[in-house]
Amino acid sequence: MLKIFSKRMKNKKGFTLIELIVVIAILGILAGIVVPKFGGFTEKAKVEADKTACKTIQTAVLVALTNEDISGTGTITINNTGDTKFEKSDAITVKSDTTLKAVMENLLGSDVKAQAKNKTKFEATIDAKGDVTVVTAE
Repeated sequence: MLKIFSKRMKNKKGFTLIELIVVIAILGILAGIVVPKFGGFTEKAKVEADKTACKTIQTAVLVALTNEDISGTGTITINNTGDTKFEKSDAITVKSDTTLKAVMENLLGSDVKAQAKNKTKFEATIDAKGDVTVVTAE
């Protein structure tokens, strides 16, 4: 039994400190290359989320126009600083028994937020033909 134990003690195998430092350095270099690439994916995802939100807002405005909850031409601004605020230009009218905020929250919900960097609002523009264009803005 003692012979087996002493034999194992003589055959010590493992990593040296230098080998461990080299492995850690290689991992650090790889992390330095990979982490910034993930940041790019995040920003692209936020931009795509804003594009999807624009399409959703466009559909909601078209539904409101179709239901005659709103009418006219102009711009509806959806601010997402603090509470979501729905503002309209003077040329857009809202049914007398409701407000623009109530109409839009009914269709969109109250939590409409631009995701991309430096974007704080959406602007939905209704032209004379009834076409709706939505963009993100600062």
